[in-house]
Amino acid sequence: AEDYDTDPMHDNSTNPTRITIPTISGVTTGLWSMKAYGYTSIASGRINCQFRLNGTTVIGWTEEASGGTIGPFMGSSDYVFTAGDYVECMVRTVAGSVNAVFDANISPYFMVAFLGNVT
Repeated sequence: AEDYDTDPMHDNSTNPTRITIPTISGVTTGLWSMKAYGYTSIASGRINCQFRLNGTTVIGWTEEASGGTIGPFMGSSDYVFTAGDYVECMVRTVAGSVNAVFDANISPYFMVAFLGNVT
């Protein structure tokens, strides 16, 4: 689901895993901030949260240990994107039991925000 989509960057029916970078006020290359957080059902092991550019290149990641019956993940990174680039957030277990991202009590979030023009 979407909370805010100010510049048609996401489509729930077409490529729902992607956020596509738009042109903002004529700016085609700019600095953007990415954030993701949520929980998985992993009770032990490590959780890896990666941001991937255009489906291939990892441009930011974090890895955290699970702390109990659920495992939180949180990632953030800034990156210079060009209009038309897209970013995906990939969450996976590095070690431990198989798990799934869930939203029983707290919904997972994945977002990007425009920070400014890059010259």
